[in-house]
Amino acid sequence: MNHRNVFRNKPDFEELAKEYPNFASFVRRNKKEKASIDFKNAEALRCLTTVLLHKYFGITINIPDNRLIPAVPQRLNYLLWVEDVLNKLDLHSKTIKGFDVGTGASCIFPLLGVRNNKHWYFVATETDPLSLNTALENVANNDLKHRITVIPGKPDALITNIVEEEMDFLMCNPPFFESKFDVEMTESCYSKSRRSPSLANTANECESVTEGGEISFVKRLIEESLSLKTKIKVYTVMLGRKRSLTILKNELKKHCPDPICSYTSTEFYQGKTIRWGLAWTFVPELTLKPITQTKKKKLKSFSFELKNVRVVKYEFNAVYEKLKYLLTEELEISNFDVIREEPNNVELWIKSQTNSWSHQRRKRRMQHKCESTQMSTSDDSEIVENSLKRKHESSSDESLSDMELNEQKRTKEITVTSVPKEEECYLLHCSIKLKSVNKSIFIEFQRKENCSDAESTYQIFQYFKNHLA
Repeated sequence: MNHRNVFRNKPDFEELAKEYPNFASFVRRNKKEKASIDFKNAEALRCLTTVLLHKYFGITINIPDNRLIPAVPQRLNYLLWVEDVLNKLDLHSKTIKGFDVGTGASCIFPLLGVRNNKHWYFVATETDPLSLNTALENVANNDLKHRITVIPGKPDALITNIVEEEMDFLMCNPPFFESKFDVEMTESCYSKSRRSPSLANTANECESVTEGGEISFVKRLIEESLSLKTKIKVYTVMLGRKRSLTILKNELKKHCPDPICSYTSTEFYQGKTIRWGLAWTFVPELTLKPITQTKKKKLKSFSFELKNVRVVKYEFNAVYEKLKYLLTEELEISNFDVIREEPNNVELWIKSQTNSWSHQRRKRRMQHKCESTQMSTSDDSEIVENSLKRKHESSSDESLSDMELNEQKRTKEITVTSVPKEEECYLLHCSIKLKSVNKSIFIEFQRKENCSDAESTYQIFQYFKNHLA
């Protein structure tokens, strides 16, 4: 999500419910006892959208029952990316003019755009009569008729013979689907193994369906842009499918570097939803470069399974006790917190600044080698036996000593170079989760953000796997 997106931190639904009584009736407690709403309830979703627009942007809108409810964080993400692209281009214009193809009933891009930018003006098109009239009303209700002009679109053209004056940028969120059958098939193909849609879909067919889907729609837009060229400085679209992005980038390549001078793309992250942005220009002085949207990286986890446990309760407790013994006695890690301790579900967070888990296998191998050598040595000469024993012990001690020195040196280097000043970091910082399911026990290790050594979690995972599996 864009670093300037106000919704990077989720809105407090309890506070919104206090401020907006009409929203309070939709707020409920979820499984985690947090205030939320039923996002599959169209009325609740519509109310949330209007509340967010009013609370954060001072925008009041009406959305008809049978028209698309725009996801505000997602639309804002797209708009902020357009802002970033324009800022990189350094247009030096007193006024910035934008063109919105298919603005919808909410007219959300123009309304958000002019609220966020005092020098922006918009011209927006809409072909659906109900959406057109509602968009005009929403603009009027927010006293923005002097900055936003909404006009009827043409069924046979997107921008040709519509754009009359020079524009700085174009925005468009085209319909996804090729047919109504495509929509129905998408909604019916969810199974137990696939997450069902999390949001209510209220979009009318005119908003969600177009011949050939979004690929054909944007191809038409590219084709029409070849005739307008620099009349619009930057053309942008938001896509719903990654496959579409690949195909459309290949389409732009056919016309690049002449007459299309440059193009770029990006990804928009909103929770579990991803959308893709694509931009191109015919202006030689404007070089479009990638602008990445930040996403919170999920830290890697490692797990293994103990199968066919006869008595889960007894074995689970035994495994838990064994894990704590290895942790405190063998590895000498006493810095850990018990986050959860239930009969069949345990979570610990462990921290350590000292590496006590590396080279365990090599140490055991050296020990076994010494023992086997002692057992196989002939009794013919006690002097030879003692000599061999001293040789192995010396070799073992020297090897371990070198390894410990190297490890201490490496740990010291990591500690010095990796610890940020603002927060304490650890050589090892991870969670350990034990959970029993049927006749199996699952053990998962996941690294935490303030862990300075990326390999330490995997190393300790291997250590426990060797001792428990």
